[in-house]
Amino acid sequence: MAKGKTVAHGATLGGNSAKSATSDRDAALKALVVALMAPDWRDQCRKGLSEFGAISTYLSQFLAHDLIHTVGLNSSFTRTAFGDSAGPTNLRRNMLQLDTLHGEGLDLDPQLYEPNMTNPRQVLASFRLNDTQDVFPNERTAPMPAFAAPLTATEGMAGSKPILGDARNASQPMTMAVTTTFMAYHNMLVAGSENGSAAAKFMEARVKTILAWHNIIETDIIGTILSPESQVKLPPKDKERAATVAAFRSFHALIQSSYVLRSVNRFALSDLLSPVAVFATWNRIMAGNFWNPDQSVWETIWAVDLGGFLGKSPENTTVMTASYSDQLLRDGVPVPLLDMIGSAAQGGAVTSSDLGLEGVVRQLLDQLETEGRITSAERAELNDPPALIGFLAESQYGANPGRLGPVASALVRASLMAELDGSIAQLAKITGFPEQTLRDWQKKAPKTFESLWDATF
Repeated sequence: MAKGKTVAHGATLGGNSAKSATSDRDAALKALVVALMAPDWRDQCRKGLSEFGAISTYLSQFLAHDLIHTVGLNSSFTRTAFGDSAGPTNLRRNMLQLDTLHGEGLDLDPQLYEPNMTNPRQVLASFRLNDTQDVFPNERTAPMPAFAAPLTATEGMAGSKPILGDARNASQPMTMAVTTTFMAYHNMLVAGSENGSAAAKFMEARVKTILAWHNIIETDIIGTILSPESQVKLPPKDKERAATVAAFRSFHALIQSSYVLRSVNRFALSDLLSPVAVFATWNRIMAGNFWNPDQSVWETIWAVDLGGFLGKSPENTTVMTASYSDQLLRDGVPVPLLDMIGSAAQGGAVTSSDLGLEGVVRQLLDQLETEGRITSAERAELNDPPALIGFLAESQYGANPGRLGPVASALVRASLMAELDGSIAQLAKITGFPEQTLRDWQKKAPKTFESLWDATF
């Protein structure tokens, strides 16, 4: 399996030198991002494009967590005589092997798994999950994880934390619903296993869940969001890493949908609300009941009618556009700006011209200037914007509008397939299961997230 890779962060848009020379360009980039976040622009971009199931938005977020988990190393205890460390390191040693779900396994992350009541020193092979009770006809609500108790009684359930292999999967209800669906699928496989020991049951279920995940990546992400394979201009080797990071960050431009929570009034919630905002919203709705430290309060706030979301209704669709949600902020800073900073920091700056995207960028800027969304002076500073802008432009004006464009798709596909190709051989080497057995399991495994849901529930 692929080893963790060092990832550098911390650059600025203009770098550390010639700040005055880059201030106009930085201001123009900020103006461009603000224009791309205007709600009416976003609606305009979406019209007429072929849409696809919005579940791909959340699977892409889950995918990102399974590819990369970085921890900042520029702290006092990592400084050396040569200064600060280079930057965060990717802790994902086994990318796309569901470490984001299983954590470090039974021995090192026992808190994720059901306790063995007959032997307190051991755990069982199943995840700790709490059922939710559907209260509407035909409702299919995703299960909830077990929760750690609040540190103090005054915190109520708002202070409790879901017990997950990756805390980022609880950043909003939909990703937590995706995560717990995979956990429930794993538990179903454990229940059907004929192996004797918990360790053997766990290993079989873990591998089968990984194989289903690989099928889902190929169908719901590669086969749905990406453009078909074609001949494209790829970046020079020294800029390939930065371009690939920017291509993955383009997933932030997927139209974000709302989804229905399990609640008395079927409250629809935007997925862009942070947990704090979720609690604040429900505090207004539920008043005195909000702080009642009862598990049912958490379930009411977070339980998603995922079965309904997987339906074919128009509001459950998404599309790639050259736009962002106006709510896509982190600490008040537009995430697209942070994306440009982050991708530029990981391998060197790469611009749209490095990838042959000048034509689609020109179309995007022409339209924005014509509509008065950016000024002519700002336009003059944006003739060769960062690659991320080029990727958004090709998703709107390229050969497959509404999908990640051909160049970005080529980079994302190459990165994902580098991990998926040979995964059978890797799993066989690590687990001891014969390769043919693994191939047979993968053929029988669900091919889409919806079919995994149906198989589980």
